[in-house]
Amino acid sequence: MADGGFEAPFKSWSTSGAAFQAARIESTGGDFNGDGRGDLAIVYDYSGATGTHTFTATPDGGFNPPLASWKSGDGNWYATSSGTPISGDTDRDGRADILMMYNYAAGDTRAFTLTSRPDGGFNGVQGSWYAAPGMF
Repeated sequence: MADGGFEAPFKSWSTSGAAFQAARIESTGGDFNGDGRGDLAIVYDYSGATGTHTFTATPDGGFNPPLASWKSGDGNWYATSSGTPISGDTDRDGRADILMMYNYAAGDTRAFTLTSRPDGGFNGVQGSWYAAPGMF
């Protein structure tokens, strides 16, 4: 609104309560498909696996149903070892990407980047930084 307030909220998407559990979600925002609108990406804890889902924005201010675009293999990515996802255009293609830190049991830490695709989904994780045990 012109006065800095918000329009009345409206529901643009819903699902059954079993689809996503709030306690298993980390979220970040950004223009993941490059259309100029802010989208929402969630990183979801599947208890022993982790996946991303993107809610791309619609012109009316709502969101499309989520696009599932990446999921780790079972036992390969534990959400309890992962930091909060952050967004930014790391590869300068006009679309926001996701960066996540991951702490391994041996004490080492790695940053991973999930680069975005034109559909708003994400390519698989790419190691982008590493710190050996005891480095920090």
